[in-house]
Amino acid sequence: MRWDDRYKVKLLKSLLNAYITSRNDMESLRHENQMTLTITVPLLIFASLVNYVVFVLIENSNVAAAFTNSLIFLFFAVCMQIVKKLSMAQRIKYFVIIGYLMLLLVFLVIRYYIIIGPTVWTISFIMILIALARNNRLMITFVSLLLIVLGIYASVADISFVMGTEYYIAQFLAFAFLFIIASGVQYISIERHKKIISYLDESELISQVSADFISVCADNFDEKIDGMLQRLGQYLQADRAGVFSLSSDAKTLTCAYEWCSKELENISSKPIDFAVCRFPCWQEQISKKKGGINDIGLFCTPAEQEALARFGIKSILSIPIVNNDVVYGILVFVSGTAEKKWHDNHLKITTIMANFLGDAFAKIRYEKEINYMAFYDALTGLPNRFLFNRLLDQAITEAGQAHSKIAVIFIDLDAFKAVNDTMGHEGGDALLQQVAQSLSCYVGDRGVVARFGGDEFIIMLRGIMDSEQITQIAGEIMAVFKRPIKVLDQEFFVTASAGIAIYPEDGEKSNDLKKNADLAMYNAKELGKNQAAFCTVQMKAEIEKKVQLTNQLYRALEKNELVLYYQPFVSITTKEIIGVEALARWVHPELGLVPPSVFIPLAEQTGLINSIGRWVLETACRQNKKWQDAGYQPVRMAVNLSVEQFHNLNLVNEIRGVLEKTALAPQYLELEITESVAIKETDYISSVLKELKNLGVSIAIDDFGTEYSSLSRIKQLPIDRIKMAMQFVHGISVSRQDEAIAKIIINLANNLGVKVIAEGVETENQMRFLEKRICDEVQGFYFYKPMPAEELEKILRSKELVLL
Repeated sequence: MRWDDRYKVKLLKSLLNAYITSRNDMESLRHENQMTLTITVPLLIFASLVNYVVFVLIENSNVAAAFTNSLIFLFFAVCMQIVKKLSMAQRIKYFVIIGYLMLLLVFLVIRYYIIIGPTVWTISFIMILIALARNNRLMITFVSLLLIVLGIYASVADISFVMGTEYYIAQFLAFAFLFIIASGVQYISIERHKKIISYLDESELISQVSADFISVCADNFDEKIDGMLQRLGQYLQADRAGVFSLSSDAKTLTCAYEWCSKELENISSKPIDFAVCRFPCWQEQISKKKGGINDIGLFCTPAEQEALARFGIKSILSIPIVNNDVVYGILVFVSGTAEKKWHDNHLKITTIMANFLGDAFAKIRYEKEINYMAFYDALTGLPNRFLFNRLLDQAITEAGQAHSKIAVIFIDLDAFKAVNDTMGHEGGDALLQQVAQSLSCYVGDRGVVARFGGDEFIIMLRGIMDSEQITQIAGEIMAVFKRPIKVLDQEFFVTASAGIAIYPEDGEKSNDLKKNADLAMYNAKELGKNQAAFCTVQMKAEIEKKVQLTNQLYRALEKNELVLYYQPFVSITTKEIIGVEALARWVHPELGLVPPSVFIPLAEQTGLINSIGRWVLETACRQNKKWQDAGYQPVRMAVNLSVEQFHNLNLVNEIRGVLEKTALAPQYLELEITESVAIKETDYISSVLKELKNLGVSIAIDDFGTEYSSLSRIKQLPIDRIKMAMQFVHGISVSRQDEAIAKIIINLANNLGVKVIAEGVETENQMRFLEKRICDEVQGFYFYKPMPAEELEKILRSKELVLL
């Protein structure tokens, strides 16, 4: 237990004990005042009658004096009755009562000293005994002082006593009467102390259990309940105590926890679980959420009585365990040795304990729910990546000690998007659930299946002996996807690609194993999908090289290692340069010129493409403006926008800012986007293209023909040019199909009023084909290769056409 928990427990116990002690003192004082007033008032009324009878009817004394004395007695009685009815603090009322008693005693001594002088001493002595029994220091002090005053008064007044038979009888009666009063006071005092002790025991029990349950959690839950049952069972002097948990359908009670006294510890014939309907009394308590005390004879049905008697049960105290109207079970205490006379206070204490249990059950349930949400996938019920990582780390530790192998298999569904597009997300969720169930059934206890995210699953297999075994297992796993999966009454054939990494060959840490399995999975996709691939040394070498390049790419801009090359666009009719395309190149200090096909994907994966793209845009615009200022023929500058750049919400403002910063007229800037971006059916893409067009720049679609473009979609977009994909240009004079596609693209562009650029032109045959089909512009090694700005300046200056 932490220090702050111990402090809270100590503070709680102190406050609780102080409250109960204060409450007990006030209750005791109230009881004492009530008892004193209840006895004194009738005695005063009785004394007034005796005074009148004795002194008027028997002694024939002065009637007026006797009547006055009786009225004084009645006055004291009325005053005491008023005090009894007054609403004041018990401690103030206590002092008032003591003062009245002392005043009454003084009145008796002064008025009747000669007659009852010896009895007065006896009364004073008895009052001292009563005060001692009640531990009443104030009364002892007053009576002792009064005895001294009486002694002085008797000696000064020189009073002598005449002792007759009637005085001895009066003294005997006074002794007897006061003895009875003293005995009653002693009995009440003993009972009061019993109640105080009982209160203290109960308060200690409550404080101990409440202190225990402050820190209750799933790890110590059983220990806390066992301790509570033992304490409460001993307090109630029960033979057996138990916590019966209620099933979710509220039909079955199961004995989850039990405590037995030492005499019954070895008894084995006890109920484990039973139907609630067998015990109507408990069924009623559960439905009403209220407990009770029962003897066997008070149970509802003979069958119920017989069942309890069979286990030797004579008395039962039972309380439902409830929290926020949810019944978790029932707390039961039984006596088999004798019929226990448990009372309402026992029921109250047990109810408090049941409330502690209800709070604990609710807390544990919430902990389990939170734990489930934190470590399990809500859709499939499989472990999520966080729990998988923990289990994999544990398995690696065990495998290292046992010198065994672990296989990690990363699985990605190949055609999941088709199911989502066809059946919606509901169908996609149903498919994922069935795949999860199939994989779990196959793996079983041999490992762990987890959902890694989206349509990705990851499997850990323990106790692997060699690669042949994992190859066989991987084949069996892939066979799961050869059977059709029925989703919403429709069958789907879904394939998957899998990557396999083995501990310790492919990594000794969980992150390395997952990374290499993921790498192998992507390799399986590149090989044609629907297969499993092992992680190889070559793969790991390539990824290591990629990581090094990625780290160095972060510094490339700062170190001015990135440069721009420019490749011209040539008019197919005039053979003049009418535009250039800016192409980024990385001049690596060790590797030399790194091609864009290598570092551009790295930049897109790391997010560096945004900063590199801004640099390319600004550098190209500034260079174009520089050429114009130098007097060269103005040309348009084409700059590629990646998918990541296009999704930048501030893209239009950034381009506007670059144009203003470089002072380049918008008509001399052309932005190239890929066909995959252009054909997406989103309002966002259309609106961005229209905003860019409103700036005055031109828009071109790069690699046209490689995607399944919708003609209606292309028609609606503000497109100025389309760049025919290089593969179709290279197919000219080689493939009739490529030539047919090239013709269709040119005709389509002419009909839509859009210009066509053929990129990758390298041969005379390709050039003649394009001239014949009236293509607008060409780009390729046939005319110019990409070159630095200085080389292009020489060409622009000489205005010569260089054929390569």
